[in-house]
Amino acid sequence: MSRTIAEIQNEILDEKREQSALAGLTNQSKTAIWKLWVYIVASAIWVHEQIVERNARISRPHTLDWYRTQALGFIDKTSLIFKDGFFEFDTEELSEVEIESKRIVKHCAVSEIDLATILNPDGELTIRNDSGDRVNVEVSNSDADQLLSNYFRNQVGVVFMKVAKDDGENITSLKPDEQARFREYINRIKDAGNQVQVSSFPGDKLELNLLVYVDPLIIFINPSSSNDEENGVLLANGTNPVVDAINNYLRNIEFNGAIVKTFLVDAIQQAPGVNIPLLQNMKAGKAMSTPVTIDGEFYIPDSGYVDLNELQINVTYLPYTFFRNNQNIF
Repeated sequence: MSRTIAEIQNEILDEKREQSALAGLTNQSKTAIWKLWVYIVASAIWVHEQIVERNARISRPHTLDWYRTQALGFIDKTSLIFKDGFFEFDTEELSEVEIESKRIVKHCAVSEIDLATILNPDGELTIRNDSGDRVNVEVSNSDADQLLSNYFRNQVGVVFMKVAKDDGENITSLKPDEQARFREYINRIKDAGNQVQVSSFPGDKLELNLLVYVDPLIIFINPSSSNDEENGVLLANGTNPVVDAINNYLRNIEFNGAIVKTFLVDAIQQAPGVNIPLLQNMKAGKAMSTPVTIDGEFYIPDSGYVDLNELQINVTYLPYTFFRNNQNIF
């Protein structure tokens, strides 16, 4: 942000005091010639900084990060005006508290398509179907050119933007009317000729099935019932360290980040009373679909996040008694 004229004047006066050759300029009258020159020079510098700042804002390359910054700067239910070569929200009548309350987009991830992400060594083309899901299509030499031509015409040059807000604790999707206003905002500020595909979906479903060996002196285990709801509770304070560790790990994943099985197990391993956590399987999928088993090492939610209110955690607890040869399940 450029400096004010007063700030520039003060810096000039500070420098004057350091120069012994200017010690003779002692006239404190507001109309003293040397003070007028300080004001003139400060004003000229201020005009120059205003021009430089404006040109920098107008000429800033519209990278993916630029789109993300603009998304996070969206002020809902506020008019957008074109001023000094760029768009800005008319916040003159709004307080800082009101402005912050209208910044509904709290999470944003921006990406685009390139050739390396849609082709694989097996001669398949990865495309998005009508539902937005990625699917593989076999490509032969005869129709490769046509498929690639059609695909690039529809997909390349498209900026894919996932956005979400939060309710104070969990990430949530934008409401339909909020999405409509946000899309209109993006359509106004985007580069001419570019397409921006905005999505804001309910969080993905996630189901975790685990086998966890715990210290029975620290964590409660009912030896006669594996279905006891108290199983896994920390004896010291009644909390469930395994469930808490899972929730903390998921909450701290960056928006549109990957749920990594190894990192999840590492997080559970750090919980008090836990000796050996084993992730037997992980299932995930879109909010309105049936979760499927994730065979790979990680999973990136299609919506960008997991709905923690719908999170299913199934844990079988076993006492960790390393000095015995057999480990029996209840």
